[in-house]
Amino acid sequence: MTFASFTGLLNTLTSLSLAAFVFSKRPQQHTNQTYFFFGLTVALYSIGYFLWGLARSQAEALFAFKILTSGIILINSAYLEFVFSLLDSTRRKNTTLWACHLVNMFFIYATFYDLLFKTVVKKNIWGYWPVAENLFYIYFVFWLVQFLYGLLHLHSGYKNAAGQRSNQIKYVFISTLIGYLGGSTNWLPWFNVTLFPPHLNILVTVYVAILAYAILRHRLLGIDVVVKKTIVFAGIFLISYGSFAFISFLITDVLIKGSHDTEKVWIFALAASLLIFASAPLKNFMVSLTDHFLFQKKEGIKAILNRLSNTIITILDIEKAGKTILSTLRESLRLESGAIILADEHNKAYDILNSFNTTKKETKYASDDLFIQYLSQHGDIINLDNETAKKNLPAVVLAALQELNAVLCIPLYVHKVMIGILSLGKKKSDEEYTQEELDYLPTVASQVGIALSNARLFDEAIKSREKIEKMQLELIHREKMSFVSDLVKGIAHEVFNPLLPVFHKIEELEQDILVGFFDILKKKESVFDHDTRHQYLQLMNKLRSDIETLKINTRHIHLVIDTLNKMQKDDKETIGPLDFKTFFKDSRALIGMELHQVSHEIPIIEDIPRGLPPLKGNPTLLTQVFVNLFKNSIHAMNGKNAKKITVKADIDSEIAGFLKIEFSDTGSGIPADILPRIFDFRFTTKGPRGQGIGLNQCKLIIEKFGGSITCTSRAGVGTTFTICIPIWEGNILV
Repeated sequence: MTFASFTGLLNTLTSLSLAAFVFSKRPQQHTNQTYFFFGLTVALYSIGYFLWGLARSQAEALFAFKILTSGIILINSAYLEFVFSLLDSTRRKNTTLWACHLVNMFFIYATFYDLLFKTVVKKNIWGYWPVAENLFYIYFVFWLVQFLYGLLHLHSGYKNAAGQRSNQIKYVFISTLIGYLGGSTNWLPWFNVTLFPPHLNILVTVYVAILAYAILRHRLLGIDVVVKKTIVFAGIFLISYGSFAFISFLITDVLIKGSHDTEKVWIFALAASLLIFASAPLKNFMVSLTDHFLFQKKEGIKAILNRLSNTIITILDIEKAGKTILSTLRESLRLESGAIILADEHNKAYDILNSFNTTKKETKYASDDLFIQYLSQHGDIINLDNETAKKNLPAVVLAALQELNAVLCIPLYVHKVMIGILSLGKKKSDEEYTQEELDYLPTVASQVGIALSNARLFDEAIKSREKIEKMQLELIHREKMSFVSDLVKGIAHEVFNPLLPVFHKIEELEQDILVGFFDILKKKESVFDHDTRHQYLQLMNKLRSDIETLKINTRHIHLVIDTLNKMQKDDKETIGPLDFKTFFKDSRALIGMELHQVSHEIPIIEDIPRGLPPLKGNPTLLTQVFVNLFKNSIHAMNGKNAKKITVKADIDSEIAGFLKIEFSDTGSGIPADILPRIFDFRFTTKGPRGQGIGLNQCKLIIEKFGGSITCTSRAGVGTTFTICIPIWEGNILV
């Protein structure tokens, strides 16, 4: 076997192995599928290279070159598919990819129909090599363009990525560059450059090794693997001796050709000596290298403790603290599973705060649970790797630990009270916990317990502060409402007194003065000419219209003051049976006056059937509710072309004994983040023009009737207020 055939075989085995491994781990992922195809094309090329290395005739070499050239052509198609899938750019580059695939299919056709090369000849001492046809040079340029195109996109992806993603793309870039550079040395003899042997083809295996390292260390292609030490050390043994087998092949292939028999013996002796004397140091070097890059022995339990302490010392959010503690231990110790269980503020129950890879279905333990009681009473760390201790555990405790997939179970104590439990699963490397790690576990437990206790105290303090603030706001609100109540009573007294003579004067104008004018005009009709009589009639009609306006506005002033006054009353004397259809028909006149400037532009659709049972309410207060709803709807529909308000009422089909009233508009809608706050006192979205009282008053009024008001809204579609009011159950007085 020549060195060329050896490299071809090695590249085939490594490429196929990694491709199969990547595909088996995540067969549904497109990136893993494209890498699998990429690995197969590299293997096809390498099989051809292996056959070429064994070729002893021109015909055998020609056949081998057709296989390996097909592999080279397919490699670029698979390479671009993999690169753009890795960079999440497949859809954007779909046209480019298909164009490359079609051109590459043509070149495969050209390979088997002798358009790239027809024959092979011996070049230097390296064996048979193709004699290139003109089309080959066009293909070579296309090959180079594809390689550089993919490489530039990898570099761009690396520059734009961050964190682990950046490292993943970096290793793909480096490994691809090395693999392609190694394989590209085989192009030189095509151009009759035979000074350098094409032995750098072995770099294809180096490319595979770098990708494998990226998978192990940086979870390339979404694969999380921890290699077990027994497998690694077996691999180290093979690599140690395989490396010198490679040197032996290289020496024999390069130096022996053209040498005499005696020289060949000495060359073999030199290779054997190197193999014997250098294998042990190489093995030690590989062990050290593997420990550093895969098992990270240098980060002991002290370093982990340091990192844990520095990480959690400033975290006061209980959820974040639990997540950080567990993720730090998971990454540092490479755990398969873990969980943190934390007691509530009264130590009455224990909840799973954070966990991963456990089979525990329930997330809560009662304080009298046998598992909790056992740990609380004994207080010792449970280590299931200790067979003697494991046998002495009660069955219920063992079952609980198995649900958590735990190997270690560590009670967390603060001031002699168990506030929680830390469970750690086995290590992914199958290593047992070292004695040093076990010795430091009480310190870990102490740090974790203190951190969780501090976070819980802070959480309780925040909740207490929020509760106090809420009580303070409620107190301030009550004081304000008490002040408003006194103010309203004063206003009602001051306004009602002068309002009564205004009412009387308006009635006098309407019933006495206006009627008197018309009587005089009628009696003296013959005195005035036609034009003068017409002018008098116009003035009298204008006066009648103004008097009607005064009546309506005066009634509205009375309504507002009376509404404010009644809202301050705690008794229910003003609440009685109310026919909603009649109420809404009568109240529209008052609502129309309130909204006279724009209400005529908006159609109001009523869907209120006759014969509905009376609701429990007060017409004055309920009018105020609808005035506020109409105001908000008109504001929301400002600038909209399609304006419409719909009012529906019917017996509630979901809540017995209630009427359901739906008030809908076609306005701009209410944003989802604002919707929960619209009924809050003093909350407004209208800026300085809004007071934030209207909807809060609506809610208070409806709740005064024993009902509820809710709101649903869709941005750009409209808003619906749903009012549920109890049906009147008492006697109806006529």
